Amino acid sequence: MSVTIHRLFRTCLVLSMIVMLLGVSECQKDSEYYVVKVVDAKTGEPIPGVKLWTLHRIEVVTDEGGNAVFFEPGLMSRKIRFMAEREGYQAPNLLFGAGYDLLTKPGATDEVTMTRVSTEPFNPQNPPAGPDTTSKAGGAVPQPEDLFGLEFVDATTGRGVPLIEVQTSGGERLWTDNNGWVAIERFVEGQSLNVEVYANGYRYDGQLGNGKPGETVIASAGGRRKLTVVRDNIAERLYRVTGAGQYHHSANLGEAIIDEKGNYNAAVLGSDSVLTTVYKGKLFWVWGDTRLAESPIFTFRAPGATSELPQNAPHSPLDWIRLNYFVDATEQAVGLAPKVGPGAMWLGGLVSVFDHNNEERLFARYSRHKDGARVGSGLLRWNDATERFEKIHDNAADGDFPGMGQPIKITVNNADYVYIGRNTRVAATPEAFVDPSAHEVFSPIDPVTRKVEYLWDGVTPNFQWRKETTVATNAELSKETHPWGHVHDIDSGKSLWVSAAGGPWGTEGRGRGRAQWNEHRKRFVWTFQTVGSGSSFGETYYMEADTPLGPWVYARKIVTHAYDGYSFYNPRHHPYLSPDTGRTILFEATYTTLLTEITDLTPRYAYNQVMYQVDTEDERLVLPVPVYQLSGSPGFATKANLPGGKAPRQVAFFALDRPRSDAIAVCAVGDKLSTCASGKAVFYALPANAGAPNSDVVDLWEYTHSDASKKPVYVTDSNHSGKPGYVRSTAAIVKVWRKPMTTWFWPERYLPRADGSCCD
Repeated sequence: MSVTIHRLFRTCLVLSMIVMLLGVSECQKDSEYYVVKVVDAKTGEPIPGVKLWTLHRIEVVTDEGGNAVFFEPGLMSRKIRFMAEREGYQAPNLLFGAGYDLLTKPGATDEVTMTRVSTEPFNPQNPPAGPDTTSKAGGAVPQPEDLFGLEFVDATTGRGVPLIEVQTSGGERLWTDNNGWVAIERFVEGQSLNVEVYANGYRYDGQLGNGKPGETVIASAGGRRKLTVVRDNIAERLYRVTGAGQYHHSANLGEAIIDEKGNYNAAVLGSDSVLTTVYKGKLFWVWGDTRLAESPIFTFRAPGATSELPQNAPHSPLDWIRLNYFVDATEQAVGLAPKVGPGAMWLGGLVSVFDHNNEERLFARYSRHKDGARVGSGLLRWNDATERFEKIHDNAADGDFPGMGQPIKITVNNADYVYIGRNTRVAATPEAFVDPSAHEVFSPIDPVTRKVEYLWDGVTPNFQWRKETTVATNAELSKETHPWGHVHDIDSGKSLWVSAAGGPWGTEGRGRGRAQWNEHRKRFVWTFQTVGSGSSFGETYYMEADTPLGPWVYARKIVTHAYDGYSFYNPRHHPYLSPDTGRTILFEATYTTLLTEITDLTPRYAYNQVMYQVDTEDERLVLPVPVYQLSGSPGFATKANLPGGKAPRQVAFFALDRPRSDAIAVCAVGDKLSTCASGKAVFYALPANAGAPNSDVVDLWEYTHSDASKKPVYVTDSNHSGKPGYVRSTAAIVKVWRKPMTTWFWPERYLPRADGSCCD
């Protein structure tokens, strides 16, 4: 590309006049490259081919003059760590690697040295030098009118799509920013430029001559082109939540961006898994291990931030979240957890409760981890005065403090509880929260006998909320009698391993679930990560249940990372951010190479949080729900039509509770079920002649008795036995989904209030 010096000078002059009138810094200081010159420590000769990269993987390579240039909006004039690598040379050793801590002042040049460590003759072309950057050293960065921009938008919503990989025939490899833009610098004015397009969960239907997905465009300085990608994901990728440079390309192209001040001021380059809760009218955020721009480079003590709830926020949560980090004097994010011993502090169970004075209190669990092992755990309380957590309980000698999951608040029988995960709860008071003995576990294990207690049939385990007991193990219960461990992919029928929940059934996690109440569906929903279904740790599924305890059975994939194989772990569903009382679900997870063998790190994105949205009314998320057996007519009901009561319910089979294009309604006339075109459906199911995609889809048969006074029986058993006098219908009435467990559930304990909140 040809950069017109006159145009650069004119732009800079105009901007200089504006900023001088406003009394701020000059254009020349804000829009010049920072230069790193690498030389031999002994000879002083420049070293080409040195690869320098930041912790958020912005890479530059020195040219034949040993120069590399750097310009990153929002991170200039900060001391940033550059890792360094070059065959035959060694950079100074620092904590976590070799490199330099450099102040990235625009227009400045820093000379650094590398030490020759090889006895082989020096070959300046191995590795090859980077692009000629000497001409840029000390010069202005390209302006919007010098760059060619590509915007990638979702074919369905028209929104810009982040994290689209673009490879150009000009030698650039770029990833779209939060607005879906990439700024292309290397091109020949007015000539064709081949652009290859790749992404997780999206595709570009155009094809280049070499058969690869992409488009040939005519590149020009100041030119812009919009390309449309088709979303294969059910969920839509919205934006990157954490890390610098969220609108990097948009800023360079002069396109409209959302104010990033909250993120840039914190100098965060990468953040692990997130926890959120509402505290004193704001959303309170806490992250795991975090990479920072300046020393100490990493914090392992849970940095945090606040943001406005949607009704008070300057932007829709569908567009962006403005985070206000807790920072130090350098405006860099700081850890909020106390240092109580060696190891990284990982928080969980973040929740606020009210004390007897109606004062809101914020708590979190913690566990300390060192060298891959847990070395301590306990409880923290937030101090508003110091804006830090303080330790109030440490039980390292007693094992895990119950419930390191993500809590939800539920009212049951007029009592307020905090549910942590899927099988731990505690009364929603500070006193109960800090008392491990007050925590209850959903378990059939009698706390006195330490044996499984059964219901009246002597076969079904009596799951109840119990104190001073343990979770039933696989050795104590069969898989069919356990409420967990039955999650199936709705398409393939394969069992899914639910991450952070153990498995395969009884050990599916004490308090590690992420279910949330959904006002729109009036059920509990869960976005979860699984293993080995497209990518090792990068697939996200959606499922629903009538209670936080289940039954969790049929799920559908909504996000894939099959293209690059990245992890996308610890999904966090944000019920507080829904713009429409739960129809639209927002969730995020950690996009990272951790738990993979991938070494190709995505600049700015790797090891950061990425937000998605999914519409629960999407027909692909109309999934089977439990159909319960009733004693009276019509004999069956889904949760919404249960008559009320506190007794447990037995699941007969699974079917749909709302219409779907491939389903038909099943109505009742008295005790008899039949398909219907109109009327109030008991449930929806697949036609009897529909194909069964997998073994989970089964026929529902009607058995009638010669004595007309006896009610018909509807079962999925085609060879129903033990019912003398009953005869099976010649054909199934519909196809439904089988129940994989014999456990009974308590759906009527979790009925919505009139305002849609949980629970009555």
